[in-house]
Formats: sequence, C-alpha cells, structure tokens
Amino acid sequence: MMELTGRQVEDIDRLITPCGEVVVTDEKEERVLFSVRRYGFAPYRIFVGTPDEQVIEPIANYEICIDSRRLRLGERYRIRMSGIRLEFGGTDERTIGVVGTANGYSLGLGAYDPNDEEKMDQDIAASEDRLLYDKSRFVQYDLEMLPDFSGFSFELLDRSVAELRFPVAWIGNPRPGNARFRDEYEGAVNSWTT
Repeated sequence: MMELTGRQVEDIDRLITPCGEVVVTDEKEERVLFSVRRYGFAPYRIFVGTPDEQVIEPIANYEICIDSRRLRLGERYRIRMSGIRLEFGGTDERTIGVVGTANGYSLGLGAYDPNDEEKMDQDIAASEDRLLYDKSRFVQYDLEMLPDFSGFSFELLDRSVAELRFPVAWIGNPRPGNARFRDEYEGAVNSWTT
C-alpha cells in the first residue's frame, strides 16, 4: 500500500492499494508511468437520518496524473484496477466512477469525461442505426468505462490538456460483508472520486 509522505510521487508504474493495484497500460500492455498526488476531499455523512449517522473521511484520496506528453495521439490506453471486482459507482457533472469492496476496504476510481455533453447531444440526435459517436467533435481525450468496470480506456485526441487525472480513494469498511455498510462506504468513495 502506498503512503504519500510528500504532496506528490512521480514516475511510478503502479499504485498499490489495500484492494490491489492500479496500472496504466498502452495497446501493447506496456505500463505507462504516472504521478500520484494528494487530492482534496470533503467529509462524508453516512446513514443520514438514522441513529447510526456519522461523518467519515477517506484513509487515502489521491489523483493519478498522467502527463499527456507520455501518450501518443490516437492510441487507446487503459487505467484499471486489479485485485478487486468493481462495479458502476455513479456519475456527476462530467465525471464517472467505479467502486468495490474487498479486504475490509471500500475503494473508488473516478474519471473526468471532457466530452460528456457532446456524447449526450449525439445520443439525443441519434437514430437507431447509429452505434458509434462522431469523435471529430470531441476535444482533449475520449473516455470510456471498461466493459468489466475495472477502470477506463482513453484516447488522447489533441495536446490541449497537460495531464489526465483519475481520482482514487479508499476507506476501511468495518463491516464489508453487510450490504448496508458496503453501499454506504461505496457511496462515500464514489463521492470523493466523481
């Protein structure tokens, strides 16, 4: 598990968490180096309106930062988590997240989609026979959730963004086998990453 002693750790090829590791790979499955920096968060209330209501804070809340100069235009990359089964966590204002619980922790990995509104506009205008987006109207990078929810794939479309950022957070879950606790703690990590 990574302990960030300063504000940032640079040029690593994996982030080790209590649930597994996060890696970034290119189309040939070669790892891409990235940096990790502390990411701000707000305390989160769980069990709101019940006698069990409490405020929790993450054990770790980081941003995985990929320098766009390390990426080739037009190549598809993946950022994914291994060692834990993730599922769709939620979305909020151009962000999307995946969450899961394993080894006594709940973890979330999020992403910003700079083309979320354009995709919605194209979905609204789409006919039933159109299956793909017109990427000529996209900016910065194209982002998609991986089919198994283990993370995201992305393709750098232009050099207008200096880095791509993916928030990741985790928290100890005192009762990970209890569905009520799992849902509350996964909701918390999702809120910190989206």
